[in-house]
Amino acid sequence: MSLNSLIRACGTNRPPGVKSKLYFTLKGELSAFPQTQYAITVAAMGDPVAGDKKRLGEAFDFSGAPTDFGYFREVDILVDTGNLRNTIEGELGGQGVRQRLDFFIVGMEAEALEWGDDLVANSGCLIPLVPLKTGLYAVMGDLENPCQVEAGEGGSGGERVGHQYTLYSNTGFMPYLYDVDALGLDLIPNV
Repeated sequence: MSLNSLIRACGTNRPPGVKSKLYFTLKGELSAFPQTQYAITVAAMGDPVAGDKKRLGEAFDFSGAPTDFGYFREVDILVDTGNLRNTIEGELGGQGVRQRLDFFIVGMEAEALEWGDDLVANSGCLIPLVPLKTGLYAVMGDLENPCQVEAGEGGSGGERVGHQYTLYSNTGFMPYLYDVDALGLDLIPNV
């Protein structure tokens, strides 16, 4: 028996994960961060319901932003179920929630490499929307604490051609939820 007979590939080599979309905008492109449903309900003298402090009740507003140019970018990702993690960290009395998301961008084409450069260049300015199974989106970061690129690694070798990234947000709290179907998602530059 030769060594070559032991290294036969079985099936198609693919990176693991579920295909999904990641949307993100930049802190400087927003006029303000959307109000929660709780704030809107209380201002209208209504009675809020459980969860309203975590539901964003208005769309992201790009009009009048400092850059006069704003929109959500869209990228295809591979992500494992449960990869958006909310972890309580810190010393007792000073604990907060840190959010992390691991995802994979397939390929070494120019577009994927350019996207990686843009992602790293905008670390500390990102506000990503992460799709959940419910159809809602978790919002990582806010204007005071935007999202960072914590790690990235990849290349052209082996079965995983592309790059693995980890986004990190330290707002201190659980993420907000955004309903794209009800509030919309501006994917066209505001020029």
